[in-house]
Amino acid sequence: VVCVRCVLDTGLPPTGFFSTPLVPWLLWFLWKARNKYVFDNFAGTPADTVSQAIVAAREWEMAQEKVEKKLPLLKPQMPTKEVATVAQSDAAWSELSNNAGLSWIVTTSEQCIVGNRGVRFISSPLIAEGLALRDAVARCYSQEVKEVRFESDSAQLVKAINRKEPPLELYGIVQDILTMSVSFDYVAFAWISRLRNINADAAAKNTLFLLEQI
Repeated sequence: VVCVRCVLDTGLPPTGFFSTPLVPWLLWFLWKARNKYVFDNFAGTPADTVSQAIVAAREWEMAQEKVEKKLPLLKPQMPTKEVATVAQSDAAWSELSNNAGLSWIVTTSEQCIVGNRGVRFISSPLIAEGLALRDAVARCYSQEVKEVRFESDSAQLVKAINRKEPPLELYGIVQDILTMSVSFDYVAFAWISRLRNINADAAAKNTLFLLEQI
């Protein structure tokens, strides 16, 4: 049966792609090779396993590029435009438990709506921030809001969305946000200081506290 050591000993050939990690694909095809050996009595070679992993990784990356091209570009807007709806989001994350409290506050001229939820198995505070903002976008999307400004105190998250250049751990979350955002007539993502985000911050911390009491 193909083993990890055998695959590594073959040396990895040029892959032809640059942003997709190859290791997860190697592990997946090692697992598939193991299953073929156990259930079908078929023993593949390390070279075959490496080649299949490279082909699959290439196909996956090409598919992601096609999805990216299909996403409509957000309409360029002046970030200082006054809008009737402002949504602030924040997250509190525990390094010890990997739990997180998410919160968002949607404010209009008529009302202020607060939402929150606790989530487990979150690997970084940046992912928690991304999930909180995605919840805020989803709320406005479901309410068919036409013009909205989303505010977060995570500069890295706001930069990733505005430049459409998310780090790998944020890729899926940012894609969800961008996909929903094209439904708005006007949308902006802005960074604000933690002091200006104090209400969402307090709600997130309280949500995390309650989650960890369960």
